[in-house]
Amino acid sequence: ISSSQADFKKFTRQTELAAYSNKVQFDCGNNCFHIGKVSHMLKASFLKYGKAFMWKLELGADVDLPNVCNFKCDFCSIPLVSQTEKIENYIGNYITPDEWEMKPVWKENIKKEYYSFEDQELEHLVYIFTGQESESLFYMPCIEQYMEFLINEVETIDNIKGYGTIATNGIYLNDENIQRLKDARIDEVCVNVNASFSKEVYKNMEETAKHIPVVSVNCPLWLPQRKELFEMLPILNDIGVKHLYLTTVEALYPLQLEGMLKHLPKDIQCYKIKKSDQNILIDDGGLCEELMKEVIDKNYDYSVVDLNPLKRLPIELEQWVI
Repeated sequence: ISSSQADFKKFTRQTELAAYSNKVQFDCGNNCFHIGKVSHMLKASFLKYGKAFMWKLELGADVDLPNVCNFKCDFCSIPLVSQTEKIENYIGNYITPDEWEMKPVWKENIKKEYYSFEDQELEHLVYIFTGQESESLFYMPCIEQYMEFLINEVETIDNIKGYGTIATNGIYLNDENIQRLKDARIDEVCVNVNASFSKEVYKNMEETAKHIPVVSVNCPLWLPQRKELFEMLPILNDIGVKHLYLTTVEALYPLQLEGMLKHLPKDIQCYKIKKSDQNILIDDGGLCEELMKEVIDKNYDYSVVDLNPLKRLPIELEQWVI
């Protein structure tokens, strides 16, 4: 279907849910659809351009190391992206070499980006450590060195405290790694529970919530996991999760889409944001709104944000200020 058709379907479902409950909110030109208070990590979306500095690091290739993950999810792009871009990758476990060090050029690039905002009045700094095709906790020394640099050499420029986040599948959220994340001053641990939906991960998240200010969950809306997604909702409420991010599943390459379609209903609908885009997005058929309605009906404590990529109105920056 076309992106305009996809947007119409999405906006229709959203407005129906908004009519059902006043807990639902639209922000950012109707591009942010959520229940409850959004994460501090998303604050940049509500500020004028130039007010927020965001540094995102994809652990693995971005730090001259292989992309390694301990799972192979049906909706994930690994190893297709790595193969296309000729990046070393594999499924398994990994330990960052003891001799790894943050390169001076990487530090220079961060400062150069930061100083590009010197004519603006920065209000918000956020650092995102993600394993786009890897498990972030395999790269703990990288996270620690980057955070040390950001805290000591970037935040001190304008005396603005940043907000550090890390994405993980949660398997290796053991006591040692939780303490290292705390010592590194990570503010939010975002767990992709779809990788396993295991009791072990939920237990790790509950322990993490005792030591890290925010534990959140990122969930690709993968239709074959519908049952597990609904079963997850009350568990998140019990273990202290503060935010749930619902994301659209996308295929980065035709070969990846071919693999996905083997697991999806035959009548599944796909779309692109632009005709020229390579990425193909999977319409969730209303699963996002159904999950949000369940959270409303059960009065769970955490917030929910629909992070779909559709942009339906011209960006009016003046309306974004909070």
